[in-house]
Amino acid sequence: MITAWDVYWITRLDAINVMAVGMFITLTLTTLFSLIPVTAQQMWDWEIWPRIKRAYKISFVLWLVALLLLILLPSTKEALQYTSSPKIANNEQVPDNFAKLPNVKMEEWMKDAIIEKVEKK
Repeated sequence: MITAWDVYWITRLDAINVMAVGMFITLTLTTLFSLIPVTAQQMWDWEIWPRIKRAYKISFVLWLVALLLLILLPSTKEALQYTSSPKIANNEQVPDNFAKLPNVKMEEWMKDAIIEKVEKK
């Protein structure tokens, strides 16, 4: 049984994905651009290296978290499909033609794609 709380979190998945993309891009750019002053100005200042290493370790861990969120977190459409497909497939009241609808639609899309390729040549 899907609760209202489940539906709420399913609808929030796209926002979490957007946040993960922003976090990933920000951390990547920050890490890359922060290398320039470290290597140019503070290369020989050995007292600052422990703090720099710590900052890069934290940044790398956060970067990995953002990357894992991007890889493992489904979009809202995918999550809805995961939750509704088994219920539709196992429902005895759904007509037989309904199960064939995705195949028919896929065949139409393939025909359209072939026609577009032929027209481009």
